Amino acid sequence: MSRITIGEQEFSSIISENLVYADKTEFIYNIIDAGKWFFLSRPRRFGKSLLLSTFKELFRGRKELFEKLWIGQKNRYNFEETFPVVSLSMVPTAYSSNDLKRDLKLKLIETAKRHNLTIGETTPGYMLFTLIKNLKRKYNKNVVLLIDEYDAPVSYRVNKVDIAEANQDILNEFFAYMKSLTEDLRFLFVTGITNYSFIWRSDALNHLNDLTLNRRYSNICGFTYKEMDACFKVFFPSTLKLL
Repeated sequence: MSRITIGEQEFSSIISENLVYADKTEFIYNIIDAGKWFFLSRPRRFGKSLLLSTFKELFRGRKELFEKLWIGQKNRYNFEETFPVVSLSMVPTAYSSNDLKRDLKLKLIETAKRHNLTIGETTPGYMLFTLIKNLKRKYNKNVVLLIDEYDAPVSYRVNKVDIAEANQDILNEFFAYMKSLTEDLRFLFVTGITNYSFIWRSDALNHLNDLTLNRRYSNICGFTYKEMDACFKVFFPSTLKLL
């Protein structure tokens, strides 16, 4: 029998360790089929990081992880067509502008090292630009870029206006380079807590298709009553009778 987990955000661990997973792969298939540039806002602890982890493993062609899920049935998805993936969490270890720059640079350098690439150390935006270009050149394929909690450096410091504004300037530079990479990207998905910094002071992300209020994808994160019944009834039969 599957086991329940709390806080696990890696799709590969959930599947390989036989943990409870509400199958969202039909939504994921429809998103990939619908376009290339997407944004989704949801509250914290709502499954955004797990969603991006699922995209990551799908584009990496990890067919064995999806065999029992919707997308792994009936040859719905071509797992032979793989892409290099860059997955970045924008949550810094601390929140000054220097901390943000340091963390972004370290994450980009570490990603480059995993692919045996060097990208130099300049601004975070130019390092991202160099990384994507080098990945495309190395693999002769467009790159999948996944950005989790893009607004964290601002939203976590709304009570410190000077820090929030300094971090916003860094993000503007970072996302401006990202927008210039559209011809090099196979797929881009950005998540955040709210939409406020999505529209504040910058048009660098205005090309993304915002799924936040799209009814078709309203259940892409979290659990519906039907999913609660299917996934958790065996664990909490008395509680779920009340739903």
